[in-house]
Amino acid sequence: MRGDLDAYKEAKRPYPVIISSAEGGGIYAAAHSYLALSKLQTVCPSFQQHLFASVGISGGGIGNLLFASAEAPNSELRKCGSSNTAVNTDVLSYDFLSPVLANLLIVQVADFFVPFIDISPDGGDVLANTIAASLPDNPRISEPLAASWRPDQARPAQVFVATDANSGFRFVIGSVPDLGGQTAAFFPMTGGEDIQGNRAAVTSARFPWLTSTARLRVDKDDYRILGDGGYFENAGADTAMEVVEQIKALSLDSEHCAKSEDATYEVSGTNLCKCPLHVIPTFTQTVEWKGCEFNVFLVYMPIKSLNSKVPLNDLESLKDADPRQSYLLDPLLTMISTRTTRGELAVSRARRLLGGLADPDNVQGIHVDGGYFPHELPIGDLGLPLGWRLSDAKVAEMAGLTASTDSCPFLYGKPRYWRTLEEEAKAVMEQFRLTGKWPEGKVSVAADETPAAEPDLLSNVKTMNGCNMSMLAWLFNPTLDPTAYGIPGFEGL
Repeated sequence: MRGDLDAYKEAKRPYPVIISSAEGGGIYAAAHSYLALSKLQTVCPSFQQHLFASVGISGGGIGNLLFASAEAPNSELRKCGSSNTAVNTDVLSYDFLSPVLANLLIVQVADFFVPFIDISPDGGDVLANTIAASLPDNPRISEPLAASWRPDQARPAQVFVATDANSGFRFVIGSVPDLGGQTAAFFPMTGGEDIQGNRAAVTSARFPWLTSTARLRVDKDDYRILGDGGYFENAGADTAMEVVEQIKALSLDSEHCAKSEDATYEVSGTNLCKCPLHVIPTFTQTVEWKGCEFNVFLVYMPIKSLNSKVPLNDLESLKDADPRQSYLLDPLLTMISTRTTRGELAVSRARRLLGGLADPDNVQGIHVDGGYFPHELPIGDLGLPLGWRLSDAKVAEMAGLTASTDSCPFLYGKPRYWRTLEEEAKAVMEQFRLTGKWPEGKVSVAADETPAAEPDLLSNVKTMNGCNMSMLAWLFNPTLDPTAYGIPGFEGL
């Protein structure tokens, strides 16, 4: 039971249930997911108890783990506020690379001279131990995964995605049995083998050649060889949408069995036949809570790179008069490019699934009822490394672009306050209705707004992330107070 549930019941709003996904990419992906989740927690102190599950691929999973290892109070609803509070980034500047590199170049050399016997530790184990050493006073970073989540706690369920090297299928490692594993093998199962959280995260981060594939014992006489989760799909969106589909299926089952007086459907100690689960399609609609039933609004927050070279609708941008060709590199580049493009397409499908059929591409603007709140960084433009070491300067640069909600021009009291835009749009429509003509010239957004220079890419990213996260902050305003910190939607930037 969440401590702020009564606030949503009293306001007659569905309870927001957030699923995040963080793509792969080594240390920069770990930093991105950790920063995005942590910064949003400082803006909205109730965020973590609404974050039901965080899906992580490779480095993104490590960032998720670092965030989930923090204290998570399950308390009454707390208001969102300014994003000026800094996030502790010391762990992101920790040297994760040197121990792994030393093991590879010095210790593992001994293995070449002693065949059939493994003398040196596995590179992935060294990385897992290094992650635990980065937070020496936090036992949660390496606790058994199955013990890391309870329904009465606010910590998110961890979902790490690897790739089965022999079958090519997704292999899901998670703290809640079967969560995200509807079409994949899942580990650990209830009552079976378990794995520490830091080792589960690193199992998903087995990109060659710094670390080898993982050999995981899933049961007696049953082992799997697992590679990096990014081989299958680097965004994590497919797995996140399986979580969404599982919740929707659970809702349908509970609504069906609620029609029978003696039916029983136990989930986490709750009989969903007596207390049915309802998935509500929009957040701002009024919902009547009856008895012990649950009304939830599903939310997706993808944490991903901003890649302008991956066209989803503009095929003209693919034209290249003189493309380079390489006999040796083309197969590898094709594999890398394909995993990136598949990730973008998976995120696009997720947006359409949550947004519904009315406006799946957000042509008419973006609104909190769409349930889609992406956080993106231009990895290539920032020059971020793919390895396991990040400088203080790069951490600071990433942090400056992360969840900068105060930079959103639509916040209450700012020149482009959304209520002003809404009133002006109504006035324009009324003029057209009466005269049959649109007003000439640009409609002024506000009297105190002055023309500004064309913003650069990083400024646009900072503003877009700020507005997306400000819109997510509206979920913690169940009374829909127009002066609350956050925005219900925006027209795009």
